[in-house]
Amino acid sequence: MTDDGLPRTALWLGMSELSFRSKSVGLLFGLIGPVLVVAGWWYLATSGSEVRSSYLPSPISVLGVFADGPSLQLLATETLKTLGHFAVGFLAAALVGIMSGVALGRLEVISTAVRPILNFMRSLPGIAVLPIFALILGLSDVTISGVSAFSAVWFILLNTAAGIETMDPVTLDTGRVFEVTGWRRLWYLMLPSAAPRIMTGLRLGLGIALVVSVSSEIIIGRSGLGFVIADSMATLQPARAYAGIISVGLLAWVVLFIGEKLETRLVPWSVER
Repeated sequence: MTDDGLPRTALWLGMSELSFRSKSVGLLFGLIGPVLVVAGWWYLATSGSEVRSSYLPSPISVLGVFADGPSLQLLATETLKTLGHFAVGFLAAALVGIMSGVALGRLEVISTAVRPILNFMRSLPGIAVLPIFALILGLSDVTISGVSAFSAVWFILLNTAAGIETMDPVTLDTGRVFEVTGWRRLWYLMLPSAAPRIMTGLRLGLGIALVVSVSSEIIIGRSGLGFVIADSMATLQPARAYAGIISVGLLAWVVLFIGEKLETRLVPWSVER
C-alpha cells in the first residue's frame, strides 16, 4: 500500500498507462508532422507560378531524382565524400580535443589563463576561418576537413577539461593509495570519471563537424553533398538540389543515431544523457 491508501499495483498500472499514452501521443505527432510538411510543400509547389516552381519543385520531382540511376549514383558518391570530409575532421578534433583537454584539466593555473581565449575560439564560426584555411591549404579536401576539425575541437577540449577538473578527489586519492600512476591512472581513473562530459563534447562536435563540412563544400564547390546542392541551384536543377538537402538530413540522422548508440554502449553510467 502507498501512503494515500492505493495498492502499489494499481499505482504502477496507472503510471504505465500514462507513460503509454504519452508515448502514443508523441508517436502520433511524429507521424503527422512529416505528412503535414510534405502536404504543405506539395501545395506550395503545385499551386504557384512558373517562377516558384523554379526554386520549389514538387515532392514527385525530388523523388524522381532518387529514382534516376545516374542521379542516385551521383548522390551516393558525393555522400561518401562528405562522410570522408566529416570523418577526418571529427576524428582529428576528437584526438586533439581529448588529449589537450586532459592536459588542460590537470593544469589549473594554465586553464584559468587560457579559458577566455578558448571560449572566444569556440564562439568563432568555422566558416569565418575558411578563407584562411583556403589560403594556406588551397581549395582542397584537406581544407574542408581542417575547417571541420577547427570548429569541433573547442567543444571537445573544453568539455574534457571540465570533466577532468570536476573529478572526485577521492578517486585520485584512492588511485594514489593503490599506486595507480601514469597511463593506468589516465585510462582507469581519469577518463572514466570524465567520460560523461567528454561524450557531451563529442556529441556537440559531431553535429558541428558535419554542418561545417557541408557548408564548406557549398562555398568551395569541389565535391560532396554541399557541392551537389550549390551546383544544382547554379545550373537551375532545383529538384536535384532538394534531393541533396534531403541526403544531408539523412546522413546527419544516421551519424547522430550511431553516436547516441555508441555513447549508450561506451558510457552506460553517463548521467547527462
